[in-house]
Amino acid sequence: MNTKARLKKWAAILVAAVVALSMLPAETLDVQASPLESPCSFFCKPDDMQDSDVTDDTICIECGWRKGLHVSSSGGGGSSSGGGGGGGASDSSGSDGEMDRKKSSEPPVPLKTPEQIAWERVIAEGEEHQAAIKQESEINKAVQVGGSVVRSTLPGAYTAKSVRGTAVRTPLVQAESDLGLSEGEKLNVTTWDVTVKNSPLAAASLESAAESVGGKAGPMFQVNIDKLVDGKPQTMSLLNGSVTMTVGVPAGVNTDGGTLAVAHVIAGGAYEVQRDQDNDPNTATFNASAGESAYALVTNPDEELL
Repeated sequence: MNTKARLKKWAAILVAAVVALSMLPAETLDVQASPLESPCSFFCKPDDMQDSDVTDDTICIECGWRKGLHVSSSGGGGSSSGGGGGGGASDSSGSDGEMDRKKSSEPPVPLKTPEQIAWERVIAEGEEHQAAIKQESEINKAVQVGGSVVRSTLPGAYTAKSVRGTAVRTPLVQAESDLGLSEGEKLNVTTWDVTVKNSPLAAASLESAAESVGGKAGPMFQVNIDKLVDGKPQTMSLLNGSVTMTVGVPAGVNTDGGTLAVAHVIAGGAYEVQRDQDNDPNTATFNASAGESAYALVTNPDEELL
């Protein structure tokens, strides 16, 4: 056989082999058919990418396929080549493939709007503020009396810092009885600092009260004693009575250890000055009236005027 005849023979064998191989399934060749469409039908772009920057070559963060190979959310999942190639690849995934399709068909979680983010920040800051007030109140509602710490018997928000603690000494049950509370009602105390800036009229009245007994007005503070009815505050009045309260005297206020008094001002400017009920130069004890009142420590008053 000459060379030309041998070449024709080998060419015929090669063509027959190619035809035979092309008729075998992909599994027989141990080669997985490459699908022409993505595993998921909903393209997910990277979070930091704008829509205008997305191209057909952009990679889906859900399945890793290019956007150009994704089918529409309403389209089917088979291969565009038809027949067994694409279908075989889809069917071979089994239940896992079905779960992936269900997952990819779910709409993405919507992003929060700037308004929602701002509102959540306001709520978080409000909760942090309330927690800080509660912690501060626990500190301010205690007074060092002699060698022990006396804590207030009534609940509330004690935020006055001009004095070294504020504590109601009257037992809770007695206070509820003395102030005429009904069943289901609860007492609530609120304190804060009084200054010329936040309450100029109250500050002026307290200074006048101190001068009326020859003394000088020191730290000023507000004490509101109200009641809660069904969780809602209701203002009480002087006619409801009073409770015994002790406040700590700040350093530098009564340096000579002299007599102390407490000025008391109510709405409208009326005032009174009470003698300190204890003998401790580091504390002042007085009657705190129900309702809304402003108080001030008075140093070196004329005892004959008290």
